[in-house]
Amino acid sequence: MEKPQNPLLRILIFAIILITMFLWISHTFKRTEKQEISDDIKKEIWREIGLLEKTCNSTNDINQIFTIGKPQISYLRFVGKPAAPMIIEVLVDKNKDWKLRFVLAQLLSKMETKKVIAPLKKILTDEREDENMRVAAAVALANLKFDEVIDPLLKMAKCNNKKLQLAAIYGLGELRKETVINEFKKWVVEENDPEIKKELELAIEKFRPVELPQRHGGTE
Repeated sequence: MEKPQNPLLRILIFAIILITMFLWISHTFKRTEKQEISDDIKKEIWREIGLLEKTCNSTNDINQIFTIGKPQISYLRFVGKPAAPMIIEVLVDKNKDWKLRFVLAQLLSKMETKKVIAPLKKILTDEREDENMRVAAAVALANLKFDEVIDPLLKMAKCNNKKLQLAAIYGLGELRKETVINEFKKWVVEENDPEIKKELELAIEKFRPVELPQRHGGTE
């Protein structure tokens, strides 16, 4: 007759398996953070960008591009930060279709890395750039949610191009930063352009200050 297994031994074995899995996942994550990706993955990234470029060349409808190119966009988002250098390389290439660069700008804005701020900022401030790309850069910078994007967006919000102004104000509103909203509250009083004024008001409405919980009862 077999002796029943020691439950403590089974727990120990299970714990060892969990620890091993945790260490493996942690090691994999650290390699990804350091952008240590294989040549095969790099080839696949370029292949997916190429497929996305074909879609962008086949239509001028941005919404359709996002729909048809969803498999490529999903793959690049899955790879995440390690794909950023290759995406940036295409993003800054003015010879590429602006629609492809537009989509890639939005992709970069989801990667939560400060490395993409500089190329996006360069596009935003380059007066020789395609206007649509400058708008895309404004929105992408705002999506990053880093404080470093506030100054370039504020400068663009007060430029002489209304389309860029509206994009920058919208982006700043999405940040929901108190310092920005205080600036907008002063600005909106003096603004005469109805479109700019409306966008400022919408940005202000988005901000809700954090309310501290009220104490009930006597004071301490």
